[in-house]
Amino acid sequence: MNAYSVICAGVLALLQSVQASDLIRIALLCFMTLFAAIGFLTSLRLKGELEECLAKIEAMSVQARVNDFVALGQLEGRSSRYPRFRWIFPMFYAMTTAGFITLIVYRLVTGEAMR
Repeated sequence: MNAYSVICAGVLALLQSVQASDLIRIALLCFMTLFAAIGFLTSLRLKGELEECLAKIEAMSVQARVNDFVALGQLEGRSSRYPRFRWIFPMFYAMTTAGFITLIVYRLVTGEAMR
């Protein structure tokens, strides 16, 4: 995600500073939208695999009667009020996908550069 954020910042800075044709700007925004959508789908897949693995570990620990000793994300006490972070990456990529789509629509509707 750090590399993705640096690439996004670089592309957005490039779009603002370079006097390029509208076709190149729209192509860069389309590429970034595709890049964000792939990140979104990948993060959803990884989240699903994580939940499947945790469910299988829980089933194995119950079957082996050691579930009291296995921590599977069910926090107890003060730290249980914190949100689960399994949705952080999908939400981040969904927001950036929506942001790039918004920039594309803005560019196509107004025909002006975002300044």
